Amino acid sequence: MPGMTVIISTCREERESLLPVWKRVVRGEPVKGRAIVRGRFRWLLEECVSPDMESFLEPTLRSLELQSFRDFEVVIVDWHAEKRRHITERYKGKLRIRHVRDKPSPWHSIKPPEGWEPEVEPAFPAPCNARNTGVVVAEGELLLFLDDNMILEPDTLKACWEWHQKGYGVKVIRHRWDYEGRLVLRPEFRRLWDRGWQPYSYRGAWSHGFTVTLENMLKVNGFEEVLCDGCVGGEDIDLGARLHNLLERGRGYRMVLDGRAVAWELGHVHVHRWRPPVRLNIALLDIVRDWERDIVGNTRKPTREELE
Repeated sequence: MPGMTVIISTCREERESLLPVWKRVVRGEPVKGRAIVRGRFRWLLEECVSPDMESFLEPTLRSLELQSFRDFEVVIVDWHAEKRRHITERYKGKLRIRHVRDKPSPWHSIKPPEGWEPEVEPAFPAPCNARNTGVVVAEGELLLFLDDNMILEPDTLKACWEWHQKGYGVKVIRHRWDYEGRLVLRPEFRRLWDRGWQPYSYRGAWSHGFTVTLENMLKVNGFEEVLCDGCVGGEDIDLGARLHNLLERGRGYRMVLDGRAVAWELGHVHVHRWRPPVRLNIALLDIVRDWERDIVGNTRKPTREELE
């Protein structure tokens, strides 16, 4: 049994990725803003992105291959698993890896509104459902949730495991690079305490780049699929709040930031361009809170009146 399970959920089509931009940077081709790609990120980019890569999954897998901590498995939950499985097959001898398709979700069969032509398949990808699929099949005692466009520093999993042994979760420090005519570095956390770590709250966990025990994920019953799972946003705030409430009951554990646990997020096309906006979930969060469901998710479905 592996100590950790890294769950990578992906609902994107390849055309939504900006991987071609990063391949051009690695090849040394002219790209606006290229001058700020330097230091640790430049090294990682050259280590993890090859000009012949065909999928945005590959840089993430390559960064996992470089991890100093080795007692982990990788579970990729992918609506397009059949189409991309030949890519993950290349890493089977290097990583303990499983590539599975999402468990069935009613959101997959929902038709888009009249007059709206979706540019992704399915039109409502159901990210909560995908992440919960990863939880169901995970074998590790510690879970790390990642998106498919992140590359990790080599000691990230080591730091996560060491803190787990002390009874803490880890929020991976995320440096996000977007490409909208230029490359922009937006550090999520600009500095740490002198000792190299600081406490953090699960209320800011977000849905990728944090660890939680499998035991606690089962206690809170996973990501809330009752929300508009075909929308993007809100579900991560809800999960963090429920994990925080679990802690307040004396049954959870705290989280930290560690300067060794760092992820560089390669930019992608903004999903709200094609999919329903986050405001639908923000409205539903208020409804869900009224169900007196402060820890356990997926307790019931909203009524038609609530949805309206």
